[in-house]
Amino acid sequence: MDKIVFIGLGKMGLPMAENLRASGLEVIGYDINKSARNTFSGVTFDEVKKALSHAETVITMLPSGKEVKEVLFTDDNFQKTKPGSVLLEMSSSMPKDTKEIKHRLEGWMQVLDAPVSGGVSRAKSGELSIMVGGSKELFDKKVHIFDALGQKAFYCGKTGTGHAAKALNNYVSAAGLIAACEALVVAKKIGIEEDKFTEILNNSTGKNNTTEKKLRQFILNRAFNSGFALALMAKDVGIAKLESEDHGMSLKLLDEVSKYLNYSVKSFENDVDHTQIYEFVENLDFRS
Repeated sequence: MDKIVFIGLGKMGLPMAENLRASGLEVIGYDINKSARNTFSGVTFDEVKKALSHAETVITMLPSGKEVKEVLFTDDNFQKTKPGSVLLEMSSSMPKDTKEIKHRLEGWMQVLDAPVSGGVSRAKSGELSIMVGGSKELFDKKVHIFDALGQKAFYCGKTGTGHAAKALNNYVSAAGLIAACEALVVAKKIGIEEDKFTEILNNSTGKNNTTEKKLRQFILNRAFNSGFALALMAKDVGIAKLESEDHGMSLKLLDEVSKYLNYSVKSFENDVDHTQIYEFVENLDFRS
């Protein structure tokens, strides 16, 4: 049986690791945070090199490629795995970081970039969307892992395309979030009840992920606790911007959405949920 070492037992990683265990797979957990390790129902180790020594497949679910590289390459930790083992890099990383990781692991570990979309709720329910880049043959061998985590795994192409797809998806999601929040603020000014306007959107062509899954659930009730940080959304959209520029494209709306998110992040003193951008929109001066 495939021995999986799952690195990163945070808001997303913990339910993903638990779903892998529930599917019958053998999972060993690691997180730098002791309380996160203690929350996991399976076996954990307090040192990453100890955990890696048991790995046939390593899954990383970390904030960015920077942390992934630190885990793998500090003291050559990756060499604690068995030669020929597999890395499923599921963090929200830059495609160039994934390509660098693959190059540095060549001859020891095989790599698939496999970031996810769906948030904490779908991580818990095992209904994530997974975007995968790398070898198609390796994708086919590891599809049972993706099946335990999500409702659909999409093979995107060469190394880095999974992370590129994730970043572009989050750009589209962020644009929809900003548009919905701005429209809601205007509707309130006009005198249309918030809940009524949300219902209008969800029965009209303005319907999107934010109007269906976020306005009532996290925004109108002021909960702002979807589990995905505003700073991470800004980071992902920044990756999409860099990818477009690296391919010779300067996209005006993408640039504006990226600036909007970065400005909103700076407006808050603390690290807030991405749905709290609604408060930022409410406080904007829209006068021309």
